[in-house]
Amino acid sequence: MINLFYLTILGSLLSIFLIALKNTFIKKYGGVWYYYIWILVLICYCFPYKIDILQYFTHEIQYQQQSIEDTAILNNTLFHSENNTIVELEQNDMSSTYHTIPLKQVIYNIYIIGFFACFAYYIYYYIRFQRTLKNTTEITNKQYIHCIKAVCSEMNIHKTVTLKKSILPISPISIGIWKPVIILPDIDFNITDFTMILKHELTHYKRRDMLYRLFAIFIHIIHWFNPISYFTLLTIQEACEYSCDETVTKNMNTDNKIKYGNMLLNQIQCSQKRNLFFYGFAENHKNKNILRRRITVIKNEKKYKRVVITLFCIFAVVFCYSFFDFHTINANKNDTISYENNNLIHINHHFAKTLTEHQFKVIYKFTDNFNNNVDNVTRDLTDKELQRLNSLQNKYLYYDIRPEKELPLEAGTQEFYIGFNNGIYHYPERELTDEELLQLIDWRLKVNYALSLRNIEQNTSVPNANDITEAEAIAIAKQNVEHLFHTDTNELQINATFYQNSNIQPDGWFVRLYPKGDMPYELNWNYAVWISRGNVETVRSSQNYHIKQTKNIDSSSKEQILNDKTWLDKAKSIVEQQGRTDIQYVSFTNTNFNTEKISVDIKVVVNNGYYIVSLYYPDQSLKGISHIIT
Repeated sequence: MINLFYLTILGSLLSIFLIALKNTFIKKYGGVWYYYIWILVLICYCFPYKIDILQYFTHEIQYQQQSIEDTAILNNTLFHSENNTIVELEQNDMSSTYHTIPLKQVIYNIYIIGFFACFAYYIYYYIRFQRTLKNTTEITNKQYIHCIKAVCSEMNIHKTVTLKKSILPISPISIGIWKPVIILPDIDFNITDFTMILKHELTHYKRRDMLYRLFAIFIHIIHWFNPISYFTLLTIQEACEYSCDETVTKNMNTDNKIKYGNMLLNQIQCSQKRNLFFYGFAENHKNKNILRRRITVIKNEKKYKRVVITLFCIFAVVFCYSFFDFHTINANKNDTISYENNNLIHINHHFAKTLTEHQFKVIYKFTDNFNNNVDNVTRDLTDKELQRLNSLQNKYLYYDIRPEKELPLEAGTQEFYIGFNNGIYHYPERELTDEELLQLIDWRLKVNYALSLRNIEQNTSVPNANDITEAEAIAIAKQNVEHLFHTDTNELQINATFYQNSNIQPDGWFVRLYPKGDMPYELNWNYAVWISRGNVETVRSSQNYHIKQTKNIDSSSKEQILNDKTWLDKAKSIVEQQGRTDIQYVSFTNTNFNTEKISVDIKVVVNNGYYIVSLYYPDQSLKGISHIIT
């Protein structure tokens, strides 16, 4: 809905611009140009992607584009903590249940109802139009048939064009996209007027103007709530006639242009009303300004210079797109972004703009006083609350659903709050509302974002980009994934990006390996490898596996895990498979489990550092491994 709002604003601004300067543009650049430039506006109404040209003028935006891939770590439920170990961001993957803040749900429902109502209106309108066509009979006048064959041959039209006449008071009209039919009023035409009428109507058919018009109608249906989209539709219909008049009379001499103009006026007098589903001389026939512009187009004999104005319009549209929060298209191969990453980087941009210095200090003080890997709570969340939490987090990440207020850090009027002095999350005995769950999600993501910034600020070791090439980084990543997870990396898409002076990612190479063509939260395994300062961290994630194979670690499971030596043995064997024979000791780490944690972290100390091995609970399958060199 947010993107639709931006699109309708952008499209409206461009529509107002073209409508306001209609007379100037038609006079200077002609009806054909004015008709087809509206395609650019229709694209703006429906294309939520941009080429962010501002990145070439500001270092900040250029950097933001460079760091797109780092937020995939949110999507894969991991990020680097202060000691480069793995910290859970999302312990459960998110289901597809749709939950929204009530106001946004109401707006969404109203939009859907309006969309289908508008769509039904146009269907009804089309059916009524089709019924009027029953009052037609096929024309058998040999002179007319001979004339239309001659005009079709001249215009290089090979389809059979059917001629019909109607008892209704209409002007000549054409219908049909693939099977053209021209419907005439039941009057006699002289052969000159008849030839000009045929050229006008067949020009519509040859250019497939009906497809253009149907596209404009569909855009209007999408933006039914925006009255400017309706004026856009009407103006495109109007411009279609300017364009057709200009095309037909382009090579005519002055006398023939006068005859065409007289024929046009005569046929308009016969018209009844305009219709969205055919072309004819009746378009806006009561508007004298439109008639005046059509005659001006016909009389004009100048040669238009349209290249500069067209390029200017395209550049203006691209520039305007940069001011809206659409998905970004980059030409740089290393900066190519996917749909999910673009949504996630948007959250970091939001935090970068909204978090104040005071809020950062509060978060750092809170996390320094208490272990940020676990929530100390007054009660466990119920299964229903966890399901809603996961669903709302999905909406937070991808649909811009936000809480109306921030989570309180002290007792007050709200039943749900965090005790800032003791680090306890105070849950009411009742179920948490959607607003309260969104406050919890918002708080956690802010904490993770703040910690990631401080982690990188403390990282002073910057590797030389020439030490490891992209090919070498990919080779290392493929080797690790194949060795650890027995996966054929040749079946995966691979994207490698080198980060330097990044605010979130460690300096070095970040390599993603993911199934071809999958959407966000792939059901198949996807992998991420970080290569930084000689350290290598490899992780994998799969929504399908998380849902079907893993369980949450509750308080009763904690003691069982810590007393189960097989966890340590499993981690030790994985490190031994890396060729390490210098293991000194193995121990649990990050043991403050909570009801949302689905993996167990084990620290394996070796001579030159240590490994952090993360195993899924309860089957002890490998989730990720990080090698820290000290």
